[in-house]
Amino acid sequence: MKKLRIIFLAACVYAVCFVLLSPRDLFLAPKLVWEDSSDLPPEETTTTNKNNSFDQFKITYVYRMPTVDGCPVEEKEPCRFEGSQRLIVTNESDKPDSIWVVYKFKENDIDFLTHEVQQSYDRRIAAAAAGGHGKTNHDKLGQWKIFFYDPSDIMGLAYMENIGKIISNITGWRRVYLITRTTTNPMRSMQNYRYPPWDKPFDRRHLGWPYNFTAFIGTAYAGIKHYHFHVRNDLLVALRSQLSIMFNSTELPNPAEINRPLDCVTFWASKMSTRNAGMRFTAVGAVKSLPSKFPGRNISVMADIVGNRAKKGRNSVHEDYAQALLTYKIVVVVQRDVFEDHWRLFEALVSGALVLTDPMYDFPAGLEDKKTLVIFQSFDDLVEKVIYYLDHPEERIAIARAGREVSLKYHLPHHRWEDLLLGDYETRNEFGLSTRHSVAGTDGLFLGRPKNESGLFSL
Repeated sequence: MKKLRIIFLAACVYAVCFVLLSPRDLFLAPKLVWEDSSDLPPEETTTTNKNNSFDQFKITYVYRMPTVDGCPVEEKEPCRFEGSQRLIVTNESDKPDSIWVVYKFKENDIDFLTHEVQQSYDRRIAAAAAGGHGKTNHDKLGQWKIFFYDPSDIMGLAYMENIGKIISNITGWRRVYLITRTTTNPMRSMQNYRYPPWDKPFDRRHLGWPYNFTAFIGTAYAGIKHYHFHVRNDLLVALRSQLSIMFNSTELPNPAEINRPLDCVTFWASKMSTRNAGMRFTAVGAVKSLPSKFPGRNISVMADIVGNRAKKGRNSVHEDYAQALLTYKIVVVVQRDVFEDHWRLFEALVSGALVLTDPMYDFPAGLEDKKTLVIFQSFDDLVEKVIYYLDHPEERIAIARAGREVSLKYHLPHHRWEDLLLGDYETRNEFGLSTRHSVAGTDGLFLGRPKNESGLFSL
């Protein structure tokens, strides 16, 4: 009996030591995968990397304003913010250590926002005081943060600075952050390139100049990041559906390596509105000119809208659009004349086609000229590069494959939002913009913007 007691006690001690000393991830969640992995091709599932700049296992609660599209109260499963395993949506505005994301706001919303923040601030302070937590009001607020998310083209940086200062007067500036699509002032001014000569190289000065955010830091915001558009989940599902039809199989190939019968497409048309679209119209003309400029080559091109556009196209993917993305070898995408970035960039990249694009002052992380996409420096250059890559299929496919891989690895919606809400805001460039890209797996690998041969920024 005595021996049994000794054996039992030894087993208990061993079990306790095993729990205390074993690696933490042995007892926590298994490797995390994309929430909707059953709807995505195998290479589009992702696992988190332990080398991230933030804890892969920590759950952060996100309160969205407005909450009209918040999670239903009766929902049993966690409602994931943009599919993230780390960001869980809450309908509790005062949840301790939560993150607020304020979006879709207008100038006349300032009074409403100020009232909501002040009310939550007062309730948090009162609750902390009742619990005897914290010596100062700052301590009592815990890790509460407020992110203003402005993906628009028109809100204006002066307005964003003002609203940041107003909210900072309540919470202190260390809790307030800005996520903005607009990071240049003046903005792009590429409208003159609609007119000849077509061999005129794009001037770096017309891509916009970086806005100096340094005055914002420490007065209105604790940090500011650039919002880039990302891969659309609904497009991934639509591409998978089309591939399933094309190959009549659930085991689908990498779309960068499939046979594409047609040559070059740009999804714009001469019948479209001319507002801020001069560059796009010129690209339409350049693509349409290919068969007549090279009559003996039988080049197949299209310049037209496929499926839906504008709000309807942004909210759903037409099957014809997904099919067209998988049919053409080269997709030409062009930004608006005065606005940088657009959804079309990653729509084309993730389809596995070779993407030819006009320059951008600040490309999303990991996109580099002649490695993951190809940047044309004039419209004559666009024509020449289409011909070159049609004649060099191995180079074309290699770049297309790399562009798709970077898109899936670093630019799915949950990548973008984990970087924006959980990433590094302390590392800033000389303009006050937080530049370190800290999504799963990158850990800051894609930093800096190397210049290409013509002196334009290619990253």
